[in-house]
Amino acid sequence: MKSITSQVFGIRRRSLMSTSKKMKKVLRKRLPEILEEIKTAVLAFLNRGDNSSVMPGKADYKTVSGQQKQKHILSDHMNNLYLKFRSENLTIKLSYSRFCKYRPINFSLVSYATRNTCLCIKHQNMALKLRCLHNIGIINCDSPDAFVKDVTDHFDVDALFPADSGPFQYDEWSRVNTDAGQRMNIVSKSSDRASFIKLFKPQLFEFKEHVNRVRNQYHALQDLKANLPRNHMIVQMDFAENFNCKTADEVQSSYFNKCYVSLHPVVVYYKVNDTLHHKKVLHLFPMTLAITQLSFFCNQKASSNSRNY
Repeated sequence: MKSITSQVFGIRRRSLMSTSKKMKKVLRKRLPEILEEIKTAVLAFLNRGDNSSVMPGKADYKTVSGQQKQKHILSDHMNNLYLKFRSENLTIKLSYSRFCKYRPINFSLVSYATRNTCLCIKHQNMALKLRCLHNIGIINCDSPDAFVKDVTDHFDVDALFPADSGPFQYDEWSRVNTDAGQRMNIVSKSSDRASFIKLFKPQLFEFKEHVNRVRNQYHALQDLKANLPRNHMIVQMDFAENFNCKTADEVQSSYFNKCYVSLHPVVVYYKVNDTLHHKKVLHLFPMTLAITQLSFFCNQKASSNSRNY
């Protein structure tokens, strides 16, 4: 190839060889930089609130390179997250194996319906029903977020179930009456085809609206952070952990009547000289900024926030 090029263009082969060696050096030098940029993009993608959630416990951490880092739980399977990353970053060429390699050690893989953290009851109940359908071979996906992507307003739920299918054995989180009052528990249930479809159909469309609402709220928060005007502030707050209060010397009746303390961390975002800053609020402090608008974001009900904050 080099001899033909030298004959056609009149360039000496020594010049071509030296040029190719220089190009190889440039490519070898740029490749680690490109891979590091891709790795940074993958880490930022996995750290996003819609792709992973932080476990709240004090013992929920892993030691990485001598540093304690809080555990994260991925919100979906790696294959679905990879497809989502590729759809958002069309210019990045990345294989699935390298995408999995870039997952940090403190990011645990998703295991639907088996996690013991503060989960959404709508997601868990849908995951439990989809696991039932997946076990009997009606569907191929047990991920609620991935399954609901194919659900449209005209989705035929009845056609999903064969005529001879059933009965359906599934679990569901619901309130049950106990000696101590009503408690949330997993209840095993059984339904025939007609009863299961009657229950599953409204829950499926309600869950789709719930997922769309969560995504829209997350994108609205990201857009507001990116385009935060001056003298505006974002206050993001959430529940973190409950603690039991104990005394050194307590009577027997006090052992069964403990006080609880709930931690609700607050992060404040604001702009100074067109640069976005954030601050963790540990106590009340005087604000020197002239704030004209406050935007509050929290995943709890408004009635709970009015009491807690």
